[in-house]
Amino acid sequence: MTKSFTSILILLTAVAASAETGRDAWLRYVPVRNQEAETYREVVVLGHSEVVRTAEEEVMRGFRGMLGRELRVVARPSRPAIVLGTAAYIKQTFPEIQRLDRIGVDGFQLVRHSGSLLIIGGNDSGVLYGAFSLLRRIALRQPMEALENPSAPIRWTNEWDNLDGIIERGYGGRSIFFADGDVAGDLTRAKEYARLLASLG
Repeated sequence: MTKSFTSILILLTAVAASAETGRDAWLRYVPVRNQEAETYREVVVLGHSEVVRTAEEEVMRGFRGMLGRELRVVARPSRPAIVLGTAAYIKQTFPEIQRLDRIGVDGFQLVRHSGSLLIIGGNDSGVLYGAFSLLRRIALRQPMEALENPSAPIRWTNEWDNLDGIIERGYGGRSIFFADGDVAGDLTRAKEYARLLASLG
C-alpha cells in the first residue's frame, strides 16, 4: 500500500513538473481564491484599438485561469463588470468620474464605480498596463484600486541581437527575433516576450 502510494505520488510530481516549463513566467494565471474579484461577471471595452482589445483578452485569460470564470463581453454593464478604456472614453461614458488629469502618458488608474471596476489608461498602452496590474493584484490579493504613472517616459531592456541570431547581450540562447541574416520566420516567442515586457509596464 505504501509503495503504491509513493509510486503514484512520484508519478504525479513528474507530470506536474513536466507540465511547468517556465515559459509563461509570472503570467501562468494559476487558480487563486479572491472573493472581491469573483464578484465581477462582465467586461466592457470602450474603444476599438488593437492594444485595448489585447487588454480585454488578457483580463479574460486571467479571470479564466485564476478564478475559473468566463467574463461576458457586453456593451453596457448590467452586473459588476471590468470596464476598460482610455481617460477620454471614460470621461464620455462616466462624466461623474473626476481627476482623470492625474493619469499620465502610459499611466493608469484602477477605480471602483457603481459596482464595477474601471481600468482607465492615459492612453491605449496605459489600459494594457492597468489590465496587467489588476491581474497581479488579484493573484496577490492586494487592494484593487490604484493610480500608477511610469517613473520614466522611455523604458527598455538591454539586449543586443545580431541578424545572424547570435546574442551579445540579453537572455540566453539564440535570438528569437533574427536568424541567418533576416527576421525569424516564427515570431511566436517574440510575441510571448513582448507580453512579458508589457506586463511590467
